[in-house]
Amino acid sequence: MFKAITFTDIHLADRNPASRKDNYLESIFSKIDQAREICEQRKVDVALCAGDIFHLKTPSKNSHYMVSQMIALLKRFPCPVLAIYGNHDIRQDNISTLAKQPFYTLVKSGAVKYLENEFFNSGDIRIFGMDYVSNPDYVDFNRDNSGEKVQICVAHVNASSKFDDLFGERVYTYQELAKTSPDVFVFGHYHPDQGIEIHNNKHFINVGSISRGSLKKDELSRIPSLGYIEVSDEFVVTCEKIPLKVLSASEIFDLEKKEKEEKEEKEIHNFINEMKDKLVVKEGDDVGSKIKSLEFEKKIIDKALEYFERAEK
Repeated sequence: MFKAITFTDIHLADRNPASRKDNYLESIFSKIDQAREICEQRKVDVALCAGDIFHLKTPSKNSHYMVSQMIALLKRFPCPVLAIYGNHDIRQDNISTLAKQPFYTLVKSGAVKYLENEFFNSGDIRIFGMDYVSNPDYVDFNRDNSGEKVQICVAHVNASSKFDDLFGERVYTYQELAKTSPDVFVFGHYHPDQGIEIHNNKHFINVGSISRGSLKKDELSRIPSLGYIEVSDEFVVTCEKIPLKVLSASEIFDLEKKEKEEKEEKEIHNFINEMKDKLVVKEGDDVGSKIKSLEFEKKIIDKALEYFERAEK
């Protein structure tokens, strides 16, 4: 029997994201500790992290306190923690910066082991990593078999069965990946929860980020989760999603602020459209008076007048 827990896109940061009203860092530490507890309860062999442990790419913007706390948490795990780096764990997508990054500090401390190619259960289970900057082709996901019964690939790439392009970024499709050698894929990088799918008897774990940093629609309903892999003595693979215990969206996000911002954005959009339709200015006209005549809230009108006055100077 072999067991593994997976998680990804932790995005540790000392400062709260603008949208959060709770203590973001403490909530992340809580989720990491929950992962540790689940590793203990299920007696897993390894924990796998698919990248983006840190959020800010500049080393000096990650406090010693935060890094040391993370080291202490990870060292309490009852099993090895294997991790690949994500695009937020290096600077300018340049692997040569890795040695100066906090990710590397975790590795040097022994809290995590950088995942390249590892074997478990007397060589029956093989786990390997595919890092962000390698920009692999599909054939690069193949590994020649060294006698292992199950291959697990941990990759920090966009992957999906539902779309093949993401704002110009490459997306690896499950349908094509299912033609390569791994039996199980664990993905990081894309934050929304795509769940667990099986294609051509290959398992795809893509349960999303354990962090919730932005006020996107998905973040309001998504419950951060871990992945779980179990391989029986007969090498039958089963996978499961384990939801974490977290506060609701209304408890961590400033939803009133979001509503206010959305209302203002809509009003400004409507204001611009009305200006296009109604504000026909002839030579000698008092533009300020015409702007004041539009039927919008005073703060919208005042902002438009401010921009106009700046342009006149």
